[in-house]
Amino acid sequence: GVTGVQTCALPIYDVGGYRGYMAGTMALSGASRVIVFEPLPENQEAIRRVISLNPNLPIDLLTCAVGSQDGKAMLRVMPDLSMGKLAESNFQEDAIPLRQIEVGVRSITSLVQAGEIAPPTVIKIDVEGAEVAVMRGASAVLTRHKPCIFLEAHSDALERSCTGLLSEHGYTVRRVGAEPTSHEETRHLIAFVPDA
Repeated sequence: GVTGVQTCALPIYDVGGYRGYMAGTMALSGASRVIVFEPLPENQEAIRRVISLNPNLPIDLLTCAVGSQDGKAMLRVMPDLSMGKLAESNFQEDAIPLRQIEVGVRSITSLVQAGEIAPPTVIKIDVEGAEVAVMRGASAVLTRHKPCIFLEAHSDALERSCTGLLSEHGYTVRRVGAEPTSHEETRHLIAFVPDA
C-alpha cells in the first residue's frame, strides 16, 4: 500500500520545491528528513528562510535541477517564479521567460548511488513538464526502493507518459481529484507498488 508520512524512516524528496511550503508541511508531518530540490535562486532563498526560521525541522536544500542524467541545463525563469522550468520541457512552450540561467542537473539514481543522499520513501514531483526526465533519472531507485510517488502532470500527454513509465516499474497509478476538463489541465497522480 501507500506509505504514510509518519512512518518514513528514509527521506522524502520534494522535487521542485518552489518556496518550501510542501517541504515544511512534510517535515512538520513527521518525515525523518525532507530533501528539497530547487534550482531557481529566488526560490532557494525562500527555502533557506524556512530552514533558518525552523531550525528543528529536518529539511535539506539541494540547489540543483533533477533530470535524466547529471550535467548542466538552461532553466527558463518565468514571470511566475513557481513556473521555472528546464528549457527541454515542452510545457507552455509559448510562454516568454524573464531570463534563462544555467543550472546543475543531477539524476536521483546518481545521487543515491554516490551515497550523497539516502534513497527515498516518497517522492513529490512538480517540475513543469520535466516529470518524465526526473523519473528516467530515478529508474534504478524506482526499481530497487519503490518509493511512493506524488506527481503533478501538466497535460494529458504528460499523464500518459508518466503513467506508462511508472507502470513499467510495477507501479499502480491513480489520479487524485476531479476529472480534467481539457487536455492541458494539470492532473495530480499518486503511484505506488502494491505490497512494496
